[in-house]
Amino acid sequence: MPKVNLFIVGTQKGGTTALAEFMSLHPDVCVAKNKEVHIFDHEAAPGMSAEEIDEAYSQHFSHYGGERYRCDATPVYMFFSDVARQLLQYNKDAKVIVLLRDPAERALSHFHMQKRQGSERFSFLSALLIENHRLKKDSKPRCFSSAWRAFSYRSRGYYSRQLDAIFDNFKKEQVLILRNNDLVYDHYGSLNKVAEFLGVERFCCEPRKVFSGEYKKSVFQRLLLTFLRLSYFPERVRLYRRYGIKL
Repeated sequence: MPKVNLFIVGTQKGGTTALAEFMSLHPDVCVAKNKEVHIFDHEAAPGMSAEEIDEAYSQHFSHYGGERYRCDATPVYMFFSDVARQLLQYNKDAKVIVLLRDPAERALSHFHMQKRQGSERFSFLSALLIENHRLKKDSKPRCFSSAWRAFSYRSRGYYSRQLDAIFDNFKKEQVLILRNNDLVYDHYGSLNKVAEFLGVERFCCEPRKVFSGEYKKSVFQRLLLTFLRLSYFPERVRLYRRYGIKL
């Protein structure tokens, strides 16, 4: 079976589930079962050989039928900066798709997800204030119960350094960056970009809701979002200067 050659690497709460579903409908793309495989962010991943990785992937692609692309859509790959190098070592010809969302909105969506799952006991403000402390005291980021996975609300929004790691390893033509708003408001245009990037026929799937997990923003949370957006201003400048991206 050929190697996995397409990765949707982020961002979490950015619409990657919807994109993976759209792509799974294309005859040239086989998306892994359950979408997120979590091979390269596993604690044992750095020591795995290509053969061991392929063996780990095999159970997730039992439905593979000879499609041109085999796709692993695991958003946390982008957050762990050393994963990009592992992806390249595994398959130097792989293609990478990144979905970006307004970092403040992404943080709030992430917070509400943790609330629904019962793992967050603090308010949004408190969680933001103690985030650095939570992450610093966690020495095992790759552990599946780590604070880095659960409580990295603000940290995941610093996209420029995450993109730096990707472009330090992959050539420009191997990476496609999309904005979630484009996927929401320009469904066909965004999927046409994906098709052109992959060199396949255009997608024919109808639009659908990109985000799941509805939640209501309190007045205080709306106020916090305003301040959080202001705190990301230097990051927005870096994103635009380095990659021409406006969120």
